[in-house]
Amino acid sequence: MLKSSIIVIFAAVCGLGGCATVSVLPGAGVVETSVSVQQSALRDAVAEFTKVSVERHWIAEDRGFMRFARVLAHGESAIIAGEAVEETYSETIGIGQRNAGSIALSLSADVNDASTLLAALSQAAQALLTVDGVERTITTRTDLVSFERTLVQAQKVRRTFAHVLPQIDGADTASVDVAMVKFDRQVDRARQIADRLARDYINRDVQAVS
Repeated sequence: MLKSSIIVIFAAVCGLGGCATVSVLPGAGVVETSVSVQQSALRDAVAEFTKVSVERHWIAEDRGFMRFARVLAHGESAIIAGEAVEETYSETIGIGQRNAGSIALSLSADVNDASTLLAALSQAAQALLTVDGVERTITTRTDLVSFERTLVQAQKVRRTFAHVLPQIDGADTASVDVAMVKFDRQVDRARQIADRLARDYINRDVQAVS
């Protein structure tokens, strides 16, 4: 009976919110009839950033409904038990197992990799702003929301890296510091592009109804 109830709840959530996708942008999304080259590139970049970030434990996997269902079926303790077995980034990078100098080198490499992924994501999003005509007007709310969501993930990744730094105090972290500055610049760039995309989307939506 409980399993049936969970399935019904899940169907209702998906039906109401597109599997609970939330956006602060006003207006209804444009119905998508085709996918442009720029949209495809953006979606690939979004998927790649999320995939690598989860696989390398920069961020935790967003289990969404599965977390909710586990609480309904087994209580809050099931969430705690389920998350306890998930490896943290500190464990992945070897805090307490490797010397601080080696960890600093690994951390620097990870931060640089994250910067590269975020730069590719921003480039793909930027391309949407340079397209004219029909391909630009079919840019959907989903594309914008997915980019904004990934920007939030990037900020979480940044916090993950920052959390490790105090744990290797005493090591030479110069390369990490340089990489973090580079990553911060990429986060700022992505935020600016997200703002431009949001303004562009809203302006086109307003023009469509005026």
